[in-house]
Amino acid sequence: MRFVALRTAIPLPRVWTSIPHPFRRGTEVIFMDRLTGVSLEDAWDHLSDEKKGIVAEQLEDTYLSFALCLHQVDSEVSAL
Repeated sequence: MRFVALRTAIPLPRVWTSIPHPFRRGTEVIFMDRLTGVSLEDAWDHLSDEKKGIVAEQLEDTYLSFALCLHQVDSEVSAL
């Protein structure tokens, strides 16, 4: 999450720390801020078609931003 937050404009909660999960080997527990608001799942059925279109465009922009970020990193790693 820190990686994405530093390289994109995608809104993410601040990560404070992570620790190994005490019972599930190979996994971690992440401590982060809680974002306020309503989940898209809860809001979707109450949105007008126009607002759903706006949300869909925002999701597309977010996805493309993330994909570009990963592509840039992949290019950097390949150059090593």
